[in-house]
Amino acid sequence: MPNRFHSVSAGADEEALRAAFHKCGALLQEQGCSVMGLAVHAKSNLDGVAKTVFGANVIRALDRDNRLELKSITLHLLTEKIQLRKLEGPFWGPNKNRI
Repeated sequence: MPNRFHSVSAGADEEALRAAFHKCGALLQEQGCSVMGLAVHAKSNLDGVAKTVFGANVIRALDRDNRLELKSITLHLLTEKIQLRKLEGPFWGPNKNRI
């Protein structure tokens, strides 16, 4: 069963987003997985804080392909409309997005 990590922030919080990403990376290593998910309500939520934290190139790739290969890690985008039947690793997202 993959672990889930929800940030405890409300609104645009860059530090909380970074902390959630690092926590998910730690869970990824603990589980020995190479796949993680980013859960947001909709693709429009990738704009703003996510773009500031991860950069326009990362967000553009997620928006276009719904996934991104980062070295040996695959990051999958999960939204209300984009679901995966099986995700081998942990996923993370803002507290209000309980997908």
